[in-house]
Amino acid sequence: METEHWAEAERLYKIIDRQFSQSLSLDARAYIDYAIASAEIFQNNVAPAQQRLGKFFMKNSEYRKSKSYWRAVFALGSTEDPPSMIIRYEGALKQSPPPEIDRQLRFSCAQIALGSTEDPPSMIIRYEGALKQSPPPEIDRQLRFSCAQIALGIGDNKRARFYFDSIIKDKVSDYKQTAAIKYLRILDDGGLETYHSKTSASAKGFP
Repeated sequence: METEHWAEAERLYKIIDRQFSQSLSLDARAYIDYAIASAEIFQNNVAPAQQRLGKFFMKNSEYRKSKSYWRAVFALGSTEDPPSMIIRYEGALKQSPPPEIDRQLRFSCAQIALGSTEDPPSMIIRYEGALKQSPPPEIDRQLRFSCAQIALGIGDNKRARFYFDSIIKDKVSDYKQTAAIKYLRILDDGGLETYHSKTSASAKGFP
């Protein structure tokens, strides 16, 4: 597994599973099923991986108590479409996971939503929830910039200004800073609707 020889890892773990599973501890058995499923996922054998990971989510499954349970949540989520992944991760959040897992689940939901068709107000709520979990600096900056853009688009100018200001205060020279400066000028000039009105009038040759 460590050297990414997925087929060989799958073969060897399956030998252990067949020959020794009855004598292994719960945590060891759960890890082996997780490891086999992971190797299958990396080889694009999604269906058998999903079936094997299903052991973790059956009603009254003893695997729910294992150390590999949260790994299985993320592994199974990685095989699903974005809306299903968010549903799975939000369901996991309701199970009161350890703080680090809780944080990772929230980050994952926010990152998935970045490319989703979720309605703008819900996206802002999701991103602001992720910001409260103290994400790494680059993710924090991306979440704030996304909140600013969405807020600007729906006419929440106060919120947009707050986040664009925070992007500029980072003093990081990148496209986000350039865009934040531009958008703040638009806000100073009356907001996005005023900007579009002026642009439209100019295009038509009006003074």
